[in-house]
Amino acid sequence: MKDLPVAPKQFRTEIEGLRVLCIVLIMVYHIWIGKVSGGIDIFLVLTGYFAMVSLQQQIERRRTFSIQQIILRSVTSLWPPALAVALLVLAMMYVWYPMSQWESVLQHMLASILYVENWHLIREATDYLAFDGTASPFQHYWSIAIQFQYTLIMPFIIGIVLYICQLCRWPFRKVLAALVTLSIAASFTYAMYALSVKPEEAYFHFGARVWELLVGALLALLLPLIRLTREASAVASWLGVWIVLIAGVIIPATWQFPGTGALVPVAGAVLFIIGTSRHTTVLKSVMGADVVVWVSKHVYGMFLLHWPLLITYQVLWQTQHVPIVHGLLIMALSFIGAIVLRVMISKGIVRWLKSLSTRAVYATLMFFLSASVFTNVAFSQYVDQLKEQELKKVEDIEEIVVEEPVEEQTPDPVYADYPGAQALTHDYIFANDGVALIPSLLNVRRDLPSISQDQTCNSKTGKVVTCTFGSTAPDAQVIALIGGSHSGHWYPTLEALAEELNFTIKTYIHDGCRFTNDDFDGQMTAACLAWNENVLADLQHTPPALVFTTATLNKHPQIPDGYLAQWRALEGVTTVFAVTDNPRMTMDIPTCLEMNADNVAACHMPKADVLPAQVPWHTTPNIPDNVIFTNMSDAFCDDATCYSVAGNIIMYRDDNHITATYARTIAPHLREPLEQALQQVKEANKTAQSQRKTS
Repeated sequence: MKDLPVAPKQFRTEIEGLRVLCIVLIMVYHIWIGKVSGGIDIFLVLTGYFAMVSLQQQIERRRTFSIQQIILRSVTSLWPPALAVALLVLAMMYVWYPMSQWESVLQHMLASILYVENWHLIREATDYLAFDGTASPFQHYWSIAIQFQYTLIMPFIIGIVLYICQLCRWPFRKVLAALVTLSIAASFTYAMYALSVKPEEAYFHFGARVWELLVGALLALLLPLIRLTREASAVASWLGVWIVLIAGVIIPATWQFPGTGALVPVAGAVLFIIGTSRHTTVLKSVMGADVVVWVSKHVYGMFLLHWPLLITYQVLWQTQHVPIVHGLLIMALSFIGAIVLRVMISKGIVRWLKSLSTRAVYATLMFFLSASVFTNVAFSQYVDQLKEQELKKVEDIEEIVVEEPVEEQTPDPVYADYPGAQALTHDYIFANDGVALIPSLLNVRRDLPSISQDQTCNSKTGKVVTCTFGSTAPDAQVIALIGGSHSGHWYPTLEALAEELNFTIKTYIHDGCRFTNDDFDGQMTAACLAWNENVLADLQHTPPALVFTTATLNKHPQIPDGYLAQWRALEGVTTVFAVTDNPRMTMDIPTCLEMNADNVAACHMPKADVLPAQVPWHTTPNIPDNVIFTNMSDAFCDDATCYSVAGNIIMYRDDNHITATYARTIAPHLREPLEQALQQVKEANKTAQSQRKTS
């Protein structure tokens, strides 16, 4: 059988222009728009394309290729600049970043220099309750990790295919093209599946991303067969560029990547490569101009540098909004830094590495890797020691639960220092000035409900997962705590009251989910909605005394219809105890507090900016009769301000999740309405039993 032809070896300058266009789009979208531009997807396509072109040339010349040389070439070209930037970020972290972020940054750095940042991001995203929500300066390394993982795996697979084809006298490139096509279909199918059930994993997952690399590989195999007229080439290339330019505009949501949303920029890249492959057009000349090719040599450095510069800017200025001038300055610094990086690393160290023997290169790379890992571990140990010191300082007070308000005349000394929510809910309770905040800023991000320490109590699929805590008395009533993290962080409040009010807590927690049957804002996954159906069935089969859940969401003026539908389905089954959701702040509170140590008020928010003007159940029609509402806003806000700290206790561990320490101090405020609700249910049950006996 006749095999596919091999594309001639050539330096395609116009593709360098496409790389420049992509990095500009990536920086613009990251700095100002906050969306996905599709530039990363195109970079993945180009990686797959160039890797396959290079491999075909090697095989054509030698009838074989060296897997070791391919991997070594990838490591020596990608890793030294990435390591240099990682060490630069480490220095910036030490000088400018708040210590509350050090632990997270160090974890991301280690994952990045080991080429596993994508898997670290997946682990962090799926550990929803422990994720602090702050962007890492190493977050963009996920795409480099995927490219390297592809470089590790791809040569072995191609080597096996080549060996089998030579043994069986099969046309190698045809067999490989068929295998790549099947792999594209399999990977894209997995991407669509992952987006529907676990989108927090899909974006960074190698299996969901590899189809983009393989599209580039397939294009390299089939391009010699594609012959367009000059006119068709011009149309294809111009269409490709326009698709690349508008991809980020026409695709409204990040969650469509790497599925159907990624098809748009990938198609644009494919059209451009095909359209500029044979004929010289105006666009090809412009994209391949000498100055564009020179700029393209610095694209990798610009990609490495722009993101940590942006995150550092946001840390220093405490804002997510970057003015035009400042954004242009970040882009200029990225370009200048990329030039320095290329001169010092790519032209210096990389060229020196290529002059060494293979064994010497391995030894040198291992030395640099070991030194980098040692530096990271040493910093991490230093942070751990600081955390232990802080924990010892507050170990006697950080677990306090205020049982009930004390008299103004005889305040307990520790209570007077750390009343927490009681400082807001009781006028005569006060917090002494000059007292260190708890939890400490080094430990605040891990001040989690105990149910989040063991992820076995949190569902990540449509399956119902329950755990039981609290009173074990035979007559204890059952309270079902249902929802996502914004229900789960009320657990310490309930835990503090469980023995006293004699109730058992049965948790139904699903990461990143709500108790709803409607995805009204595009945030709920298919697994979440399936979980809601299953939870409803479980509650109807084994009704608790109360269902504890959130009644409101952000600044929504009314209760979402999906919430009402779930409550309505429980009419005649159980009573719903619905509390107001806590205010969601517009900044990361631990970072803000550390950057404004002398002015805590800078981290508070006007109430009108974070809560609706009226309590939503006052403006929502058709509320079911089985719902008891409790407004808990007083535990976070007064008439004008929503606080970041109350009673010397930090409220938030990020911008929207409350700390477990603060949640425990809300218990006295919740005691009375919860006790009344439990008593109401108990009396209703007695009445129902009496009526059944009478009938």
